[in-house]
Amino acid sequence: VYGKGESNFVAKLLKLAEDYDYDVRYAVAQNSNTPAEVLDKLAEDEDSDVRWAVVENPNTLTKTLEKLSKDEDLSVRNEARRRINMPKNHK
Repeated sequence: VYGKGESNFVAKLLKLAEDYDYDVRYAVAQNSNTPAEVLDKLAEDEDSDVRWAVVENPNTLTKTLEKLSKDEDLSVRNEARRRINMPKNHK
């Protein structure tokens, strides 16, 4: 549950996650303040670099990494599998 300010932030990020410009979506996926729900949406992005950034984001949930571990792109798939097997306290 988000407060009013947080919900506005999430709403803006969700809108940016749909931007036509790959660079905007990539920046959202890389942002360490991007919440898991936005990253989950970006995990379905058409661009593999955006999906890679989702895998690398520390806020990405295991369920999203599991989805990306089956990605069509080999590098995204392998990195997601590596992150799933990484100890929880690893930075």
